[in-house]
Amino acid sequence: VRVALEGRAAIAALDSFRPHVMILDLMLPHVNGWTVLARANELPRDRRPLVIERDRHLLLGRAVRPRLAAHRE
Repeated sequence: VRVALEGRAAIAALDSFRPHVMILDLMLPHVNGWTVLARANELPRDRRPLVIERDRHLLLGRAVRPRLAAHRE
């Protein structure tokens, strides 16, 4: 198990640790979770982790920021 507290560390972990499952906060600082997810999807199919996406704003009962919708399109 490894923990990455920001997006750059999460991307580095994809290359060095090769996780099977990743619980990903979409609102990571510095490099957001959408960018980390895009990097994970660039990996060869047999190295892609199962990604469980979470957004701390939803977990706290707050509305998602409108700019997130633009990343999903």
